[in-house]
Amino acid sequence: MAVVIFDGECGFCRRRVEWLRKHAKTELDTIAWQEADLASLALTAAQCQQRVQWVDGTLHASGGAAIARCLQGCGQPWRVLGSAMRLPGIRSLTELGYRVVAANRARLRF
Repeated sequence: MAVVIFDGECGFCRRRVEWLRKHAKTELDTIAWQEADLASLALTAAQCQQRVQWVDGTLHASGGAAIARCLQGCGQPWRVLGSAMRLPGIRSLTELGYRVVAANRARLRF
């Protein structure tokens, strides 16, 4: 089962996780990093403060790559979008988009 670690103190993050819970078609656990056993996931608080984390066994992704993995576990059209976000070229745009959103998340209401 994949685990998504997010900032539980961020309203934008909590709303996105609620969306993800409604749309996920694969088994997925979502945990605020403030409540997670980070050591068992081989993560640090610093990593989780900076970027969303996606962990599935030995596979790990953060930031835009984590969002892409989450979308791949949803129904269509989200699954296709998540796959596209991981393609070379688009992957760098995904990370840029992630950084912009993360830097402005306190201002976002959707």
